[in-house]
Amino acid sequence: VRVLVRATPAAVVGFRKQWLLAVFEGQFLIGRKLLLTVVDAKDEEALNPNASAFVPLAVRAVNDLPVARHFVAAAPGMPTYPADPLDCLARLPMPGCETQSPLTHAQALARRRGYFRNARSGLTARNYWEYWLWLVEIEETRMRFDFAMYNLYDATLRSIPAGMSRPFNDLVGFPRLPEIAGQMRWHFDVTGQPLVALDVPGLLESRPPLMYGDEVVMRTVVVEKKQPTSQVPTGRVDLFVGFVYHVDRRNTQVFVSVPNYRADVPITSRKFNVQFRVCASIMGEMKRALMQPDYESGRQVSIAAEQMVQGFRWVPHLRSLLFPSTQDFLVNARGTITLSELAFVDNQLNFEQRQAVDQIVRSAYGHVPYVLWGPPGTGKTKTVCEAILQVLLGCRGARVLCVAPSNAAADVIVKRLGPFVQAVRGAGAAATSDCLNTFRMLRLNAPQRTFAEVPRDIRGFCSVESSMMTTPHFAPPPLHELHQYHVVVSTCLTASALRRMKVPVGHFTHLFVDEAGQAMEPELIPAITLLGERGQLILSGDHQQLGPAVRSPFARKHNLLLSLQERIMHRRNYLGGQPVGEAPARVRRTWGNNGASQTPAFSSNTVSLAAGAEEDESRAAPGRARSARAARGRQTDGGEAEEEEAEEPDGVVFQQCFTALVNNYRSHEAMLTIPASLFYRSELTARAGTDRTGGGLGWRRLPNPAFPILFFGVEGDDLRDGDHHSFFNNCEASAVSTLVHDLINDPALDFAVTDVGVIAPYRIQVRNIRSVLRRRTLGAVDVGAVEDYQGQERPVIFISAVRSSSRWMKHDEEHGSGILFNPKLFNVAITRAQALLVVVGNPHLLVRDPNWSVFIKYVHRHGGCAGCAMPDEVLLQGDVDLTQQEVHSRRVKEMRDAVTAGPSLGAKADGGWNAEDVGS
Repeated sequence: VRVLVRATPAAVVGFRKQWLLAVFEGQFLIGRKLLLTVVDAKDEEALNPNASAFVPLAVRAVNDLPVARHFVAAAPGMPTYPADPLDCLARLPMPGCETQSPLTHAQALARRRGYFRNARSGLTARNYWEYWLWLVEIEETRMRFDFAMYNLYDATLRSIPAGMSRPFNDLVGFPRLPEIAGQMRWHFDVTGQPLVALDVPGLLESRPPLMYGDEVVMRTVVVEKKQPTSQVPTGRVDLFVGFVYHVDRRNTQVFVSVPNYRADVPITSRKFNVQFRVCASIMGEMKRALMQPDYESGRQVSIAAEQMVQGFRWVPHLRSLLFPSTQDFLVNARGTITLSELAFVDNQLNFEQRQAVDQIVRSAYGHVPYVLWGPPGTGKTKTVCEAILQVLLGCRGARVLCVAPSNAAADVIVKRLGPFVQAVRGAGAAATSDCLNTFRMLRLNAPQRTFAEVPRDIRGFCSVESSMMTTPHFAPPPLHELHQYHVVVSTCLTASALRRMKVPVGHFTHLFVDEAGQAMEPELIPAITLLGERGQLILSGDHQQLGPAVRSPFARKHNLLLSLQERIMHRRNYLGGQPVGEAPARVRRTWGNNGASQTPAFSSNTVSLAAGAEEDESRAAPGRARSARAARGRQTDGGEAEEEEAEEPDGVVFQQCFTALVNNYRSHEAMLTIPASLFYRSELTARAGTDRTGGGLGWRRLPNPAFPILFFGVEGDDLRDGDHHSFFNNCEASAVSTLVHDLINDPALDFAVTDVGVIAPYRIQVRNIRSVLRRRTLGAVDVGAVEDYQGQERPVIFISAVRSSSRWMKHDEEHGSGILFNPKLFNVAITRAQALLVVVGNPHLLVRDPNWSVFIKYVHRHGGCAGCAMPDEVLLQGDVDLTQQEVHSRRVKEMRDAVTAGPSLGAKADGGWNAEDVGS
C-alpha cells in the first residue's frame, strides 16, 4: 500500500512530527511516525553541500570581455587529426529549400532538426550519408554544450618540477624506440614551450573526456579597475591557447603546453578562466568518411544536396553490406548446412562456433554482413580469433582488418592472436605456430594514446615513432610497409588513419568488428569504406550489453545509439536471430531450466525485435514464418524445449549468414537465470563445469550455502564529490571491503586476491573502495567501473550500486551514468562472475528499477538476502508464504530491537522512538 501525504506550507521552519494510523475494520491498526523537514526550497538548493562551487558574476563575465593580447602555443609534435572545417553544413540546402545563404549556428541546428521531423521514412539507402552526417553534427553540437559545463573559473596553473617523473618512462617492449626518448626534458615539450599542470576535478569520470592534443583556451581574470564581485567587469583580457600534453586521471590533472611570452608576471602567478574545446578527432573522422566515401577513385564527393541524396550511387558495393536485401543472398541449393574439413587451431570450439568459422571462411552466403551474436560468456571473441586465423590459412591473399569500439577490446584480440603471428619488425617476438609464423600483425594505436595504457605483452605489435624533434608517439608505419601486414587491429575511429594514408579500397578482404553492439553505425563507416566489391563484413557482439554512448536526446531518439549489428538483425533475412535460410532437418537446441518455468517480463527490445521480424515474415511469406516458429520449439511444463521437425520454407532457401552462440561457459547456472529470462528469451544455457563455478558454494557469509548469489542490503547515503561530477557511498565501500576480507580469509574456500573483482558505476567510488581495500592489505583486488569489465570475467564479483537516494535519478538519466534504469549496464554487471556474485546496495531504492526488482526478488526467493530489511514488495511476493500480519510483526520486532540497541543516527532530530510509540 502506498500512501501519498500532502503537507501545507508552514510559517516556521524546522522539524514537524505526526502520526499516520491505518485502521483495518476495527480489528488492528498500523502506525507510522512521520518526520517532515520544513525549509525554503531555494535556500536548501543553495546550501546543498553537494552542489558545485559558486562562481561570482564578475568572474563569469570575463569570458565575454574583448581580447587585448592573443598568445597561441605551437601545435603538439605528435601527428593529430587535422581540423575539419564543416561550417558549410549550415549552407546545405534542405529538400524544398532553395536558399544557400549563410546561417547562424542556431538556425542551422534548427533546420537540421526540422529535416528529421519532416522525414517520415527514417533511415533509407537513399538518404544514408545525409541522415548520419546530420545526426553526427547534432551530437557534436551537444558535446560542445556539455563541454561548457566543465569550464573552470579562477583556476591557477602550477609549474612542473624538472625532476618530476615523465609519462614516457614506461617504454619497455616497444619496438624501434631510440634512447632519446628517455632523455627528454619533461618540464618542457619538444618545441621548448613550458608545461604547466592544471587541476580538472571531473577527469576521474572523463568529464570532460580530454585527450592529447585537445585545445585549452585560457583567459586571464584581469580588469582595468577594481569592482564589486556582483558587477560586470570592464576592460580587456589576455587570451592564451594551449594544448593538452598529458592527462593524469588518477590525480585529476592535465599537463598543458603554454606559449612563451615576455611578461613581468609569470603565467603561474596569474588566474585564468579555462575553457575546453571538443576534440576534432572525435566526430571529425566520422563526418569525413560520410562526406568522402569514394576517395580512392579520385572523385572527392563534395557537400552538395544533389550528391548527398544519391544514396550509394558513388559506392554501389557498400549497399549490400549496409542494406542487405533478398537478391544479395546466395541460394543454398541443398537446403542443409554442411561443414568443411578445417584444421581448427582451437580444438575446444563447440558446434555453433565451428559452424560460424566455416561459414565465414567459405563466404558462401553472399556479399552481405555475417552476424555472430552471443550473450555474455558464449565465446564470441574466441570464435572471431579462430575465424581470423582460418581466413589467413584458407583464403589466398587475405588481408584482415579487425576493429573494436574500445582499446581494451582491441587489445584482447591482439593478445589472443599474438602467439600465432609475427610482431612488428624489430620487436623480437616470434610466433609459436609453424603454419602461421609467416603472417604478421600490427596493432594500430591512435597518436593520443599513452604508452602506460598498452599492456606489455602486446607492445611488440605496436608501431611507435620518435625522433629528436618529436615526442615518442604511436603512428602508422609507411604505406609500403603497411602492405606487408596480414592483420591490422585498431579501434573503429583509429582505422580512419588508413584512409588518410590512401590505403587502396579493396586492400583488406575481411573486416571483423568485435563488440559491434557497442559502436555507433557512423563509427564503423571509416573502416567499412575500405572494403572492396568482394570484401566481407563480420559483425560480432551483443546489443543487449553496453551500447554506444550518445549524449544528445534528439540523436538518441533518431537511433544514433542503434548499432549497425542491431539494425541488421532487424532485417528480414536475419529474422531477429533466425535467418530465413536456416532450416536444418532438426533444430539443435537443448535448453536447461534457466528460468523457463519462472519467466519475468522480457526486455522490450528483445520482444519488439522478435515480434517485428516475425510479423514482417508473416506478411512476406507465411511458410517462412511457420518455419521460424517451429524452429523455436515448444515450451513444455518442465521448462525444456522439445526438438521438433522444422518445416521447409516455401520457395528458395538461402545460405546461413547468422550464428547465435547460446552456450555459456563462464557462470554458475543460478547466475544466468535472470539475464537469460530478461534479455535472451531463456535461451542461454549453462555449460561451465563445476570446477569453475562451484568454488563459491559454502562461504560462511552466504545465507543459503547452496546458492552462489548474495544480496547484502545497505541503507547508506550517496554523496557527490563537489565539482567532480561523481558519487560515492562510504557505507557500501566499507561493507564491500569487509566482505572481501572475509572471503579471502575463509579457510573453507580457496580464492586468491587476484580472483576477486569489484565493480562500481562511479570512479570516485572505485577510488574509495581501492583505498579501504589497501588498508586491509588487499590492494591486488581489481576494482573498476562497469565499462572496464566489458568482456572480462572473474571467479568472484562484488558490485557496489552506490545509489541510495532518489534525488539523483534525473542526473543519472541525463548523463547515462549509474546502473539504475540502465538495462545494458545492469546486464553487463551481473554477468561477469563465474562462481560467486555479491551485490551491495540499498534494496528500497533498487526495487524501483524493474530489472533490479526482478533480481532482488529472485535472490530473496532462494534465501540469498542479508543485511538490512527488505522492502515489503520483496517480502510479499507470491512465492513467499508470509502474510501481512507476519510482515507487520517483523517490522515491530525490528523497531523494538532498534530501541533496545540505543538511539539511531536521527535520534537527535526527532527525539528517538519511545517504547510506547512502537505499540504492538
